[in-house]
Amino acid sequence: MKKQEIRNIISSLKKCIKLFDKEGISCRELRSRYAEIYVASRLLRYNPQLGNKREDTGADIYLKKIGKRIEVKAGKKYSMTGNADWAWTFGVKQISDKKFDFCVLLGFEDEIDLKEVFILSYDDIKNIPLKRPDLQTEDSTYIAYYKDYKNKVSKKEQKKCIVEYKLNTQPKEYENKWDKIR
Repeated sequence: MKKQEIRNIISSLKKCIKLFDKEGISCRELRSRYAEIYVASRLLRYNPQLGNKREDTGADIYLKKIGKRIEVKAGKKYSMTGNADWAWTFGVKQISDKKFDFCVLLGFEDEIDLKEVFILSYDDIKNIPLKRPDLQTEDSTYIAYYKDYKNKVSKKEQKKCIVEYKLNTQPKEYENKWDKIR
């Protein structure tokens, strides 16, 4: 995709999402597409491929120039996350089958207002607990981000997911670290 095409898509998706939001309709699917296009726009120098045109379909975006797969996760604040500010769900097979090289976690304040961007490598995520007791399904897991992590998560729970602990206690290591992707 070319830069102008991506700008046009982003603009159109923003308008659609805002219209739906105005009518009180949540647009999770549109927000996810918006997130993918947004990430692709940040990685244009690597010739991102999306959708059915990807040469490698394991993740949301394939960076043809460097042969890397990018998984994009979009989370809306307080959306089914209990005490967390944001949570991003992964299929267990995405992790166990190493379906991506990098993951971009986007935290939206509402339907379209992007507040946080965290970039993690597969190595950062690979040891995430594949079974989380508070999930009702065995085929998915998650990473959560809390603005007030140490007060909201017990010390015992903090030790269970190292990547979540690092993301919450050292967010600057992951915030907008686009240069990790190479």
